[in-house]
Amino acid sequence: MSSDPLFANPENNAEVPEIAPAPIQSSQRIVSLDVLRGTALLGILVINIGVYALPGDSQFSPLLVGGTGSLNLSIWGIGTLLFFQKMMALFSMLFGAGIVLQLSKNSDNESLVSKIFFRRQRWLIIIGLLHAYLFWWGDILFFYGVCGIIVYLFRNLKARSIIITGLLIMCVTVPLFWGISALMEYSRDMMTTGEEGSLSNVWKEASASFNPTPEDLQKEIDDHTGSYNDLFFARAERAIMAQTGMLLFYAMWRVCGLMLIGMGLMKLRFFTAELPVRTYAITLAIGYGIGFLLSVFGLYSIITSGYDPIVGLRVMGVDDYIGSLFVSIGHASLIMIIIKSEVLMFLTDRLAAIGRVALSNYLFHTLVFTTVFYGYGLGLFGRFERFELALMVLAMWLFQLIVSPIWLRFYRFGPFEWLWRIVTYRKVPKFKRSVE
Repeated sequence: MSSDPLFANPENNAEVPEIAPAPIQSSQRIVSLDVLRGTALLGILVINIGVYALPGDSQFSPLLVGGTGSLNLSIWGIGTLLFFQKMMALFSMLFGAGIVLQLSKNSDNESLVSKIFFRRQRWLIIIGLLHAYLFWWGDILFFYGVCGIIVYLFRNLKARSIIITGLLIMCVTVPLFWGISALMEYSRDMMTTGEEGSLSNVWKEASASFNPTPEDLQKEIDDHTGSYNDLFFARAERAIMAQTGMLLFYAMWRVCGLMLIGMGLMKLRFFTAELPVRTYAITLAIGYGIGFLLSVFGLYSIITSGYDPIVGLRVMGVDDYIGSLFVSIGHASLIMIIIKSEVLMFLTDRLAAIGRVALSNYLFHTLVFTTVFYGYGLGLFGRFERFELALMVLAMWLFQLIVSPIWLRFYRFGPFEWLWRIVTYRKVPKFKRSVE
């Protein structure tokens, strides 16, 4: 089984006459990758919980949803500083690292590897579409399926070249976000002063998303607490926007860039805990030093602007967009130091288990929280403040830290990883572990 839980192959290929892509056995797994993946997955939930549970854009509009008390705003600020974009950046880089690992382990038959790889990505896209339209529009798997196909074309570049390429691709959206935020600010100023012009309606049309009215928020609550059929169409509309406009103008550039950077770092053995502690200490200092400087400046700008959604958009696409890359590398460096120091092993072992069944744990988040918040379940959408949602996140963390290692004692894969292996490799790998 591969260290990337999204790659796998039936374990018995003895009867195959040609050298076929084969899984990395449990004893060959790179534990550091599993720990990083598990950490990133838990961190992503800190941000996703607001999308599951609250109307509007809870990240851009902290004063409109989630409670305005100091505790709630502090939780929003901590989430923004430590987790927003950072954990998704780390997870995306690890996806790229997994591509390098899989190809390096199965390099003897490139044509067959490519065939299986593209089949794997097609199924990832299908899983993402089902996830987005049937359960939750905020799906990321569709983006990973599409972007994985794109970055595969760069697989043979050397580490430095692939990292530079990733940085250049990732930064394409920076001037775009700066320009859009400047345009919105100019349009809002025109509306405020009563000026007429072709740009005067830009902010009016955008404000429904970035600065929703109480009526807009209530409509979203009604959609999510109504029947499944009612919610299906509202969710489909958002999913279509995410998989078209968001993909073209944001996600494709960011995710592809991060995957390429992850591929380059994997080629440098950064994610495998093989580098000296001194190297990781240096990357930690640089990552946190530059990253937190940019992210703190961005957070300060949002707060001092009175949580202006236009400022929030600029920070997301410029300050924190760049800062999140450095912070995520700092996070990874810290975890590498912990692993190499062999401290907190009781925690890192559990995080590794979560990382080994990352796909199942990710989809489990959706199944649980959509059932809790949506109308076909408990219908509690829009009823909780941020501190209450934070307690739910902690409860899910604790549950998965306990259950994931227990699951892997009895089963080789998570349930969704196992199904993915079947459709990708067209064979049924053994699911249960042998009882000795």
